[in-house]
Amino acid sequence: MGYCTHHKLKIEPEDFDLLRRIITSEDSEAEIRFAVDEDGSTYDSCKWYEYDSDMRELSKKWPDVTFHLHGEGKQNNDIWSATYKNGLCHHRRAQIFIEPYDPSKLE
Repeated sequence: MGYCTHHKLKIEPEDFDLLRRIITSEDSEAEIRFAVDEDGSTYDSCKWYEYDSDMRELSKKWPDVTFHLHGEGKQNNDIWSATYKNGLCHHRRAQIFIEPYDPSKLE
């Protein structure tokens, strides 16, 4: 069955024509075409297990572009963003925080 995630992709500099060329390029990994639409929006949830290595390779092919990939999985706490530039990545996970109990806030 597998685990599906919704993906969104943005680039800097923001250029929708360039983003479309990158996604549809024959040099791009095929999975990206199932993960995001030509404008970078969520196409449908998909199983893109190799997104990190694919995006690292893609960012090497387009070194002047910064890629921002956002993912939301099936589980409530599976929310993350990753930024790729020239083969490097900064991966961040959403942090869910519930403030501690404070009796002075009882109403």
